[in-house]
Amino acid sequence: MEIWRHRLSTPGVQQIIDAHYPDHPDGRSLHQPRLQPRSEAEIAFVGTGPGAGRWLKEAGPAGAVRIRAKMARAVELATVLGNDRV
Repeated sequence: MEIWRHRLSTPGVQQIIDAHYPDHPDGRSLHQPRLQPRSEAEIAFVGTGPGAGRWLKEAGPAGAVRIRAKMARAVELATVLGNDRV
């Protein structure tokens, strides 16, 4: 008899079950990626607010494409609309 089956993960689509990691913050590993902006464009993007850092940490593993173009567009919008709206 089968009680439970987890969904299989595929490349680019992680399947992390938080219940498996009860002692870790947010159910994940203690070692979260640390942002290390290397160019002025990256520094400007991270400077738009805390949401930018969260997005950047998730964009790569999620398989986001054209990340640099999206970062540049976000900086442009933040210049026009303000960081709090972007």
